[in-house]
Amino acid sequence: MGAGVRYYSSQVKKSDRELLGVLAAHQMGAVALPFFLRTMQLSLFDTADYSTSINSDYKNYKNYDYIILAFSGGKDSLACLLQLLELGCPKEKIELWHHDVDAAIEGHPHFMDWPCTRSYCEAVAKYFEIPLYCSWRSGGFKREMLRDNTPTASVKFQTPDGQTIETGGNSNKLGTRRKFPQQSGNLSTRWCSSYLKIAVSDVAIAHQDRFKGASTLFLSGERAEESPARAKYKYLEPHRKNTKSRQIIHWRPVHQWSTLEVWQIISKHGIVPHPAYWWGFGRTSCRTCIFLNDVDWATLYRYSPSTVGRISSFEQEFQLAISRNKRYLQQRIQESTARVVDPLWIKQSEYFDLPLYTSDWQFPPGAYGDLGSGSW
Repeated sequence: MGAGVRYYSSQVKKSDRELLGVLAAHQMGAVALPFFLRTMQLSLFDTADYSTSINSDYKNYKNYDYIILAFSGGKDSLACLLQLLELGCPKEKIELWHHDVDAAIEGHPHFMDWPCTRSYCEAVAKYFEIPLYCSWRSGGFKREMLRDNTPTASVKFQTPDGQTIETGGNSNKLGTRRKFPQQSGNLSTRWCSSYLKIAVSDVAIAHQDRFKGASTLFLSGERAEESPARAKYKYLEPHRKNTKSRQIIHWRPVHQWSTLEVWQIISKHGIVPHPAYWWGFGRTSCRTCIFLNDVDWATLYRYSPSTVGRISSFEQEFQLAISRNKRYLQQRIQESTARVVDPLWIKQSEYFDLPLYTSDWQFPPGAYGDLGSGSW
């Protein structure tokens, strides 16, 4: 891959920046890779703070009927998948679950998410020969944001037998949002995560009989380094939908990994990262995530002014900025400087169709972007 500028954020601890520099120098053939980096490998459940309700038998993937990975297409969920495969987990047990936050799969226009995300996830699934199942809330992010004395919409999800199941949406509980999710660790106010991702996967689990009487391992890619709130997440715990008849364990395999370790396993396998990182974004959350920094917004405006314009128009309608710093996008963009993005990645951000593997792997510009972007 010829695109990408190597740079490292001052927010990253000095030791990680130096190690990344060593990896970059090795990538260019300037130095030999140190032994500890060549052999860096985390073992399964090696640092877990186990819940007393979880028996040690749950440490072996062979004991599971299903292994589900919540797959956003970002670096952390990709690292989870690569770690699973390195541990020898059989592909036939793994399922990638992707939450389509805009419900674009229904034909709705992209509102918040990167248009390329589903095609990138499909490319990963095809490359590794692992099934991908999408799930979403009907009407997506925009419908939920504009709720006005109406119930939350139904959930739809794909199943291994080729069906798309729809459930819910007929509650008598009415509600009004008419504002963006708020930058908060509270999932009631940062409702995008809870209503469009967490609750959607919960519904998909609860409404599939195949999980009854079975043992399931559910993986997600939260990392302690991302935020104080995520640092408190458990490495291993019973899943929210775990019951006596439906055993589900939630494992966060990269919870204790540094950003460097995440990029190291991706580079080791030569996997091209999501286009968002080539735009300089530090995380692959939504393209117009509430946590974006000013440079992110300025960059989006430079290359896709209509995308930013849609969000800005709702700031005016709601009389509420998308950021809790109360600065409206127009001001933030005017006071910032956009990045320069390679035309290749401008195109790929609409639909990803490059080979997923490259022998010329490079760190994308967002490898050490703003670690706070898209997390709480």
